[in-house]
Amino acid sequence: MKSKIDLPENSRRRCDSRSVAWRKQWTAGIKAGIEDANRGDFVSEEEITGVLMRYDQA
Repeated sequence: MKSKIDLPENSRRRCDSRSVAWRKQWTAGIKAGIEDANRGDFVSEEEITGVLMRYDQA
């Protein structure tokens, strides 16, 4: 069974551009990052340097 809901144009555009599943996944990632930060779980200087060196274009 399908239902049709008439939404205002600006709401319809937001729903069309970002699916509910995508938003749930994005929100879960943000929450996980906040939990990591609250625990003090940050990357080390060495890990940052490693990533920067890997993608250095110079």
